[in-house]
Amino acid sequence: MDRGKMTSAGRGAKSKAPQHPQDIFALGSKSTVVVNRDSEKRNIHKPSTSGVERKRETSGFGSQPPTKRSRIGSPAEAVGGTSLEVDPVDLVPSVLQALDTHNSDKLLGLLTGSIRLLKSQRSKPDPILCMSMLYLTKIRPNMFAHETVTQSLCTLLKREQGAAFKNKSNLLVFVLACNMLYAGHKDSNNWPDTFIKVYIEDALNERCWVECSWCKCLVENIITAFNTKQPPSYLIPSENTLGTMSPSGSGSPLMGSNDDETAVDTELEYTVFPRYSSSYETVEALVLEAIKEQIQRRAAPDAIHRGFLKLLAATCGFPEIRMISASRLEAWLHSGKLSRCAQELLAYVCCNADACGPTAARDHEVLAQLARMRLKTKPMQQAYQACLRVMAADSPALLRSVITHTIYNELSNVRSPNNMSVLAALLAAQPALAPVAMAETFHELVLRAEDYLRPLRALTRECVRAAPARADAQALLPLARALAAPPPHEPAAEVRERAFSSLADLFCCCCLVTATHSKHLPDYKQQLSGIQCAALGWLLDTAPAIYRPSRHDYQHALNKIMFVESAEVYSKPDNWPPECERALAHRICCEAPMPRHNLLRIIFIGLSKEIPVGPAEALELVEQLVRRACVLPPEEQPLLVDRLDLADHIFHLCQFHPPDNITLPAGYTPPELAITGLYWRGWALLLMVAAHNPTTFAARAAATYPTLRALIEMCITNKPSIEWSANGNSEAERAEAERASILQLEAHLAAASNAKLPVTEHTSRLLSQLTTLDPLGPARKPPQSVIESIQALNTQLRLGRLLCRQPALLLDLVERQGTRRAMPWLHQLLRHDQLELSVLPVQCLCEFLAAGPGGSGGGGGDGGKAGELCQHLRRTVAACEAGARAVLHYYLQRLAHPHAPTRAQAQRGLKLVLSQTEDTSEMDYNADVNPEEWLELLWGLQHWAAVRGEVAARVRAACLVECVPAHVAAYVAFLARHAAAEPAPSARELTPLVLDLSQLVMERTCVMSAILPPAEARDPPPPHDARAHATLYHLTCILHNHINQIRTNDTEDANMETESEEAGEEGEGGEPAWTQGEKLVLHWPNGKRASLHVVVAHAHLKLLCYGPSIYDTNQEMYSWLQSVWVGGGGPGVGAGAGELLPDWLRLHLVRSARPPLLEAGLRALPAHKLALFIQTFGMPVASMTALLTALDACPAGAVVRLGVERAYMAQLLRVQRARGARGGQAFAAALQLQPAALPPGHTRCARVHSRSKKLPLWGGPLRRDETIFFKIFETS
Repeated sequence: MDRGKMTSAGRGAKSKAPQHPQDIFALGSKSTVVVNRDSEKRNIHKPSTSGVERKRETSGFGSQPPTKRSRIGSPAEAVGGTSLEVDPVDLVPSVLQALDTHNSDKLLGLLTGSIRLLKSQRSKPDPILCMSMLYLTKIRPNMFAHETVTQSLCTLLKREQGAAFKNKSNLLVFVLACNMLYAGHKDSNNWPDTFIKVYIEDALNERCWVECSWCKCLVENIITAFNTKQPPSYLIPSENTLGTMSPSGSGSPLMGSNDDETAVDTELEYTVFPRYSSSYETVEALVLEAIKEQIQRRAAPDAIHRGFLKLLAATCGFPEIRMISASRLEAWLHSGKLSRCAQELLAYVCCNADACGPTAARDHEVLAQLARMRLKTKPMQQAYQACLRVMAADSPALLRSVITHTIYNELSNVRSPNNMSVLAALLAAQPALAPVAMAETFHELVLRAEDYLRPLRALTRECVRAAPARADAQALLPLARALAAPPPHEPAAEVRERAFSSLADLFCCCCLVTATHSKHLPDYKQQLSGIQCAALGWLLDTAPAIYRPSRHDYQHALNKIMFVESAEVYSKPDNWPPECERALAHRICCEAPMPRHNLLRIIFIGLSKEIPVGPAEALELVEQLVRRACVLPPEEQPLLVDRLDLADHIFHLCQFHPPDNITLPAGYTPPELAITGLYWRGWALLLMVAAHNPTTFAARAAATYPTLRALIEMCITNKPSIEWSANGNSEAERAEAERASILQLEAHLAAASNAKLPVTEHTSRLLSQLTTLDPLGPARKPPQSVIESIQALNTQLRLGRLLCRQPALLLDLVERQGTRRAMPWLHQLLRHDQLELSVLPVQCLCEFLAAGPGGSGGGGGDGGKAGELCQHLRRTVAACEAGARAVLHYYLQRLAHPHAPTRAQAQRGLKLVLSQTEDTSEMDYNADVNPEEWLELLWGLQHWAAVRGEVAARVRAACLVECVPAHVAAYVAFLARHAAAEPAPSARELTPLVLDLSQLVMERTCVMSAILPPAEARDPPPPHDARAHATLYHLTCILHNHINQIRTNDTEDANMETESEEAGEEGEGGEPAWTQGEKLVLHWPNGKRASLHVVVAHAHLKLLCYGPSIYDTNQEMYSWLQSVWVGGGGPGVGAGAGELLPDWLRLHLVRSARPPLLEAGLRALPAHKLALFIQTFGMPVASMTALLTALDACPAGAVVRLGVERAYMAQLLRVQRARGARGGQAFAAALQLQPAALPPGHTRCARVHSRSKKLPLWGGPLRRDETIFFKIFETS
């Protein structure tokens, strides 16, 4: 440090004064440490310990003060008799000597004497003395915990009478005293009450050290005695922040620097935790005594100064302080010089209020005082609202109290002007809890003897209007839900009726306020539905049991909540809404959506026996609401129903129940009957619901309820349903059984009521009013009057047009009626002037286009509509991926339809949609369409990449169904291009394709023989068919690519093979590609391996029988495949797998007459199978020669055991010899068909049974019958 700037007092002339090391200073210009504030220590009240808490020296002087606090009267008198005069230079040696000699009296005198000297030099203290004191504090802090030393240090913190310290250097003594006191008592849990007294004294006067940042270590531990919560920093004005203000001239007080440029922010290391946990009452008494004394001395508001308000803020942890502050805050807030401090005090009062603890009663009074404040300026109101928001966020109970006091103040004669803004601020801050608190207060007011309906209506709309952006209208929904809760207590009998109607009116008021603020609420319609839902729940669960309304009052409240009353009914209490806004607000409320749960609650009201509203009234109201919703635009979804339980509950409303006072005969079970009028009105109601919910409700309801399905068909086609005509006989039988059951029931009822007239069809009263309740049964035809009303309803509400939005309904209707019968009404739908094509589902448009205008029975003007339809579908395909996928999916899936006309229509539609010609009138709808005409157009689609996989899967499926060979060849060519195009399919994607093509090769023999060249060698060879060789080339390419991809080395990972197997089990779209047969694990001699389906392996081998294609350059692919499957490089089959070469496949290989395949087919073939093969018709001569040669090589015993008919075999050999076959001599000799003429050295068939009958030689000329046999072999 630069000591040249220090000023000495008294002893500054000594130049050889001892200098203490710099690192022992408690305060310094460059000491920066972190404040350790342990929040847990601040909250945990530790019990006081007796005796000595901490021992640093053996001397008793160094121990901590006893737990009993000393109450000093005049600290100066207590110190005067024991202090010793000491030279600042000799202070440290003298104190250390006294410590070494255990001279407690001398030590006490030295310390008190130095403190007296420091007090006498308060205006300009000696730096050496200050450094000495700090050094002693550093090495022996427990010396300053002595009672006498503590009292002496407290005299430095007390204000001297008549003295006013204005210098910047005056803070030095306070900083020294505070830090020495903290160092002496930092480990103690019980601090003396003297600290509280000196704190109050300084806080009420100059606040010299209370607001000094270098005294925070002592101050923050002292204020823990008040249990005051610190409010958020944004609630406190920045210029008067408590406990963070640095002294003016921020230089270090130890150096006495007056230069502001040398100011350094200092952070002290200290801990803060409760120091007065066991003396709460004592501290409260001291604080209250000081506060009340100041109030008595300074009664006028102008006499109050800022320090007093800051002291109140610091001590707001005491409930009495909060009471005193709240009662005077209004005057202080409006005072110019106290306004900022008053705002700070307001924040402390709000943050320390507690509505649930032992001080709840007094804090409720505090809140009542705050609610009565009349703040005149907008900044004050905003500060007050911010404090209330923080308080409400911390405690919901406080929120309830604040809202209650605010509402009561608003309804009083002397209301505060900021009540509405306060409620709006609380609603914005707590949108879930504030409406609940408001609803509880509304309940209290409604149940009073006075009528508060008009004030509450005004209060509800003014709360929303007070918000700046009127966003608080969203709080009306939780308000309505809270109003639907039961009241806090049972209402008195004289107020039940009025309370019931008042609450119903408040629900309507919430809806009207929401409607008037619809511009600011994007989801106001959903909020209106939510409010009505809450009101219906109140009518269903709460109102009947608590308010017990009459039938008229309940029906009126129900109609009023659902806004079926006139607009004037809702403005009777206070003439609001005004006449200019009344009609618009009422219309908006009437246009609220009608979701399923609202309809169900009305139905439950009608079904409940405790509610004075019958099923007929409930059904009538539901029908009225549904009709009103059906008039609204369907795009707004005014009628939301997604479950079928609504239909069940509607039929419960229609059900007929015998009177409860009539006893039916034992053992008789009455049939389930419905009131006829209500029953058919229920069906009409479900029809309207289905029209507005075609996706979520209509399809499932039509599949579940046949009668509804017939009504839907009638609305779409404008004709009677075909189900009614198909069920004519059964309908008559049902009518007769229904008539008998109704008459029987009425007879039992008449007998129980002692009726005199017998019950017949002419005298029956129930026969015309009841019908059988069987909604799940067969479709029933309604009476003609009901049909006419439904048709009128269909015309008025456009039900058929709305039902057409569901493709499943239309497609089901087309399938049930057939294409020819469905075309007329489909044509009418398309010719509808007001019906846009985008409204109808894509599937129906595709169906109409594929059938052609001739199928609709229309006239010549259909060509223009067909052209418009074709252009619309083309735009749909080009617009987006979903549109392209929908159109192509409809047509492509019909390519695999089992009926040929359906496949032809699908190809015709694909050609129309994919072609770019503008003229569709020249299309011949009766001509067949070759797939080549539209398959090539697929590659030019804008969204081809998105639909490529599905198109390939559908074409694969078409290959397995199509019977026209040219179409199959076109499909195979497309699939080969798909397999080779970029991006090329992976092995996993290629496996389903190979499986389907393998099935095509193996199972569809007739089709394959028509599209591929002949598999057997013929002499002379037939001319080349270019189309057949092209198809063979395409199949070879696909199989070549696949086997090349799946073959892996033994050392490589077989994940690709496993994935290929999994892909083979399930094709695209979840359809099984091939589920029969086994799988093979093949191993090649070169180390390659593959796992593939047995049908794929057989298809490879069978395809090799057709030979190489003329388009296979240098026969590269064919030669490679042949080397892979046959010859020395052929695969070996793993253990446990299926047989790779079954007999039928060997036969194919032998008949191919190609040497590698012939060798593979004959390898390890036993004699009996060779004998069967030579008997096969159509065997080529080269293959027969190979077979006979193989038979010659067989053992004689095996040939003898064949058991063949020798005459037939001799004839067969003569025919084959005539055809040019060679070999078979040893075979014939073994069978004794001729004398053995063996080659030289050949002895295998030498032994011939001597007793065998000699047969004619098989090498002679052919007889007539053998000539015919020869011709059969040749032509085969």
